[in-house]
Amino acid sequence: MKRLIEAAEFAAAFLVMALAAVLPRWLIRPFGRAVGRVFLIVSGRRRRIALWNTRLVYGEERPGLVRECFANYGISMIEVARIWLGREDIFSGIEIDGLENYLGAKAAGYPVVFITAHLGNWELLGNALSRAAGGFSVVVRPLDNPFLNRLIDSVRVRNGNRTIPKDGALRAALRVMKGGGTITVLIDQSVNPSEGVVTEFIGRRAYTAKMPAVLALKTGAAVIPMYICRAPKGHRIVLEAPMPVIRTGNTDADIELNTMSHARKIAEFVSAHPDEWLWIHRRWKRFPENEPPG
Repeated sequence: MKRLIEAAEFAAAFLVMALAAVLPRWLIRPFGRAVGRVFLIVSGRRRRIALWNTRLVYGEERPGLVRECFANYGISMIEVARIWLGREDIFSGIEIDGLENYLGAKAAGYPVVFITAHLGNWELLGNALSRAAGGFSVVVRPLDNPFLNRLIDSVRVRNGNRTIPKDGALRAALRVMKGGGTITVLIDQSVNPSEGVVTEFIGRRAYTAKMPAVLALKTGAAVIPMYICRAPKGHRIVLEAPMPVIRTGNTDADIELNTMSHARKIAEFVSAHPDEWLWIHRRWKRFPENEPPG
């Protein structure tokens, strides 16, 4: 039964992708918003999680914000389909601000850790940046559906990137960094306590991945925050200047302090573009005050 459900999910995704192939570019966002509305209706559990998350942050449920979250997700699905189908038009209208911050770090001989979030179309971010500045490695959590995972993985490596599965990623990431490579880690979702540090994220306690801090402290890497957001005629990618790496001489304290700093920076991005963030994951789980009643 599980395999049948997975196959049905893949078939539905493939149908959407087939429609995306024939859409004129100006219809991508309207069609994507419609796909997002369908997902909003059929995904009761994810909708409830998103509404609860908005209550945690804002003190009340924000149904309008949740609708925009699902709309952004739907549009992103169509854009990902365009990448998968090799439609080059999806890369037009992308502006990259701060690319010199990355190129400067690489020219100076530093390995680089990008930290980012599930904001805007993060899959498009990886593909567009690799086209502009060369491929890099991305730490990913494989999707539960193996059919969909193979599809999305093919999108992630389409323009020269490589993927590192999340389980056991630190060892592989260290090898890449010690070779002078670049790693991207999305740090806006909850992690197991062994993989994270307790930080504040938009006013609530949450576990945040400590991997970027560990990599920076062990390899001397530059930590560059980045994100993508929608613009009227395309997308805007922002690469900020490398963050200071805090070194007190106490390794545990340094990991904690740097991870807290990373969480604050990513929270700034989310707070500036809340309608484009993926509210459907339980970011603040494992803390009793953040759990829904009952």
